[in-house]
Amino acid sequence: MNDGVPEPLHLGPVTLERLKAFAAASGDYNPIHVSAEAARNAGLAGPIVHGMWIGVAIETYLARLEGARISSLSLQFVRPLLAGSCLRIEGRSVGRKDSPLHMRILCRDDQGVLVAVADAQTCASPE
Repeated sequence: MNDGVPEPLHLGPVTLERLKAFAAASGDYNPIHVSAEAARNAGLAGPIVHGMWIGVAIETYLARLEGARISSLSLQFVRPLLAGSCLRIEGRSVGRKDSPLHMRILCRDDQGVLVAVADAQTCASPE
């Protein structure tokens, strides 16, 4: 951990089987996430990872913060993450006085292409 920011997190590859399991757990059966044909018909190169899956991955990354909890989180999607890709989540401090920590979180695919950006604000964990 550097300046309170967790080390990068690498996930994946995010397989189609994993997306189908997430669809079952979340109830989000939008076919662009689980069908190559539906994704192509929507103008995509193939099935894409659920945005909420990426959000959960960011929360997993943030859970590694020591002595702090998240007080706010915002997330913007830049481009789709294709099924079969890996995801790298990396944060950096963007203005920290003693507390709280404000982080910018960048999510990139295995080619380094930015797929999502998040901002997180922390506050001290209750003891």
